[in-house]
Amino acid sequence: MNNHAMGTLLAIGGILLLAYLISLRLHPNRKCRPCKGTGRHAGTVFRYSTRQCTSCGGNGRRARLGLHVFHRGGRVWGERKPDEASARRGKNFGR
Repeated sequence: MNNHAMGTLLAIGGILLLAYLISLRLHPNRKCRPCKGTGRHAGTVFRYSTRQCTSCGGNGRRARLGLHVFHRGGRVWGERKPDEASARRGKNFGR
């Protein structure tokens, strides 16, 4: 493999890594696989009984793997809007 082909492969790899990092910032969570995003876990014997999913804590979402690797402990852009909405709850806006 010559130097030009190697440089092209590195450039493509860099672009793909950048796109993945941007996607982590915009969409930090994925659907919880054990509860299929419902936040509830059905009983084994009595299928009608449910409990809170222990994997996701009942919210139906889990952090993506890359989030643990690239953004340790930091708040990402995708978490900003829910935090702002929860801060607005219960406030009177002059109505």
